[in-house]
Amino acid sequence: GQAEIFDAADCREALARLVSLEPRIVISEPELPDGSWRDILAASQHLPVPPPVIVASRLADERLWAEVLNLGGYDLVAKPLDTREVTRIMMAALNSRPSAGEAHLQGNRVKEQENLCSIVLTNK
Repeated sequence: GQAEIFDAADCREALARLVSLEPRIVISEPELPDGSWRDILAASQHLPVPPPVIVASRLADERLWAEVLNLGGYDLVAKPLDTREVTRIMMAALNSRPSAGEAHLQGNRVKEQENLCSIVLTNK
């Protein structure tokens, strides 16, 4: 199936979309205008099937990577985004979920913008 990608400009919008859409994957900038990836991760853990949360950062270093993993995030990807790498990570994240089905994702559709949280839905 084709991935549907919904962008959220801030934490408030992202949290509303988490509840209404129950996404399969979430990709977040480290910092959003009104919060951070930590807020997105915490809220996602309350969903019936918590989605993997991937953090995308220009400052992707070992410290941030360790923090993301230690707090329960799925992975950290470096920006600028590499389409093949993002697609590989998204497929691995989908396959790690108990309810994961086959999905064809296009990593190049994930927008290269600052302060954005992308909510990714795929056909279930």
